[in-house]
Amino acid sequence: MPKVVVVYLSTSGNTKAMADAMVEGAKSRNVDAEALSFHDAKIDNIKSADAIAIGSSTFHYKMLPPMEKFIENLGKANVSGKFGAAFGSYGWSGEAPGLIAEKMRDIGMKVIDPVLRVQYKPEEKDLEESKRLGKDLAEKVKKSLIGCFLWEGNKKFKKNEYEKAIAYMRSQMNLPVLNPKLSKLVNERLLLKYSIDEMEAHEAILFNKYVEVRSCQQVADYYSIPLKHVKDVIRKTKQELKALCTSQF
Repeated sequence: MPKVVVVYLSTSGNTKAMADAMVEGAKSRNVDAEALSFHDAKIDNIKSADAIAIGSSTFHYKMLPPMEKFIENLGKANVSGKFGAAFGSYGWSGEAPGLIAEKMRDIGMKVIDPVLRVQYKPEEKDLEESKRLGKDLAEKVKKSLIGCFLWEGNKKFKKNEYEKAIAYMRSQMNLPVLNPKLSKLVNERLLLKYSIDEMEAHEAILFNKYVEVRSCQQVADYYSIPLKHVKDVIRKTKQELKALCTSQF
């Protein structure tokens, strides 16, 4: 399952509250997520995460000095290409999130815009925005992993990224009910596709999303993959299911 780690350095508890809300948002998108205090965060333990969010309160127009050093050390752990997000609370000026994002980009991370800044104690609307940022970060990771699988044949991604993509696809087992009379039969067939091989699993996931949104274009946009590929997969899967249902009823 994809993993998101949120590291925070909070002087009054406000940035921590934002971090906890981000984790809640990420988990709602079916990814593994955890918030870690800077004091508990070990780079060796978080460098394998698919996305890393970093938050700090602002001190004298800057991020807190220990967090700046932490990001520099993170850059030595080869996190280039990972998704990231920057956030933090402030009392007066609020420069820390922007500076964090700049540092993260300097070490090669793909940072979501805009950064999230909250003045003083987060209100309910601020916590909702924090949840939204967590959700956005989770969705970026999920789309990346699906795209990774699709384009693996071009050797565009590292082997460990391809393996993560397969693991993610196999974790997506929440299949839709298409028709009360045929749902059991159809779902059994889609579940079987997961166990045949990686390409069959890929087709089952795309079809599952198609049933949810009823649009090939939306599926292509959601996973950032070519529309033609989605149409081909949906057409093929529909033909399989139609043949199956015709043979049984």
